Amino acid sequence: MTPARETQRLPSGSIDVPMVGSRGETAPVREFGGHEPTRRRVAPLAPDDRRAALVEATVPLLIENGSAISTRQIAHAAGVAEGTIFRVFPDKNSLILAAIRSALDPEKGERALGAIPADLELRERVTQAAAIMLAGLSRFGRLHMIARELIIDLGPASDFGAEMQKNNLRIQEAMASVFEPDADRLRVSPSNAARLLMLNIVGMSGFAFGEVQRIDPAAIVAILFDGLVLPPPNAEPTTNAEPMTNAEPMTNAEPTTSDSTPESSRPGHAKESAC
Repeated sequence: MTPARETQRLPSGSIDVPMVGSRGETAPVREFGGHEPTRRRVAPLAPDDRRAALVEATVPLLIENGSAISTRQIAHAAGVAEGTIFRVFPDKNSLILAAIRSALDPEKGERALGAIPADLELRERVTQAAAIMLAGLSRFGRLHMIARELIIDLGPASDFGAEMQKNNLRIQEAMASVFEPDADRLRVSPSNAARLLMLNIVGMSGFAFGEVQRIDPAAIVAILFDGLVLPPPNAEPTTNAEPMTNAEPMTNAEPTTSDSTPESSRPGHAKESAC
């Protein structure tokens, strides 16, 4: 038996408005005078807001699935119809490029590196910088790999390739500023020190080989500062070599040998293979 519905009596000229029944049912509430309410449409997003929402939904899909995602997956993640994508992006590739540009924007990294206190000891500053870069690789390492693949496909001279190169230089400059207060203690320029640190981070984290692994940032800095081989017990401290002044950029440097170099020390005469 259906429970009776309670009603609230309104003034003359109005209608009965059903109250909640014993089972929690409610009837549609009509406006005063018995007219059905006008259904309001939610205002559509502006194109820029729609693009931003689609980009935001695409980034996690790229991290999880790589670039082989479908527009159907993107639309489902964004909560829109698939056709909505093509109202603001010409194709899926354009959306993927926009998502990578957004996620790999170097501004956050620049701010984080710039916030490292300059009065900290050099090793501590560099360790904090390494931790920041490792955190970025851990979160967006797959996007960096996708970006690298796209640069190969589109070409380094493409707009996307040039933009990624500029982003890399921005991070390198921010990293160099971490070394700058102790430039007189370095054997290379702060810029080259930053490049060495970044190369060590990329190599030791496993990113260059397609899989990011956890590594202590202090261990990366220790190898950069102290070398690969531990000193023997009770060894006398070695005298620091003179800093390299007016050194050429690393990209232009070429290994050289002289006649005074012992033959056993020259490349090709090592007792053990470096491979």
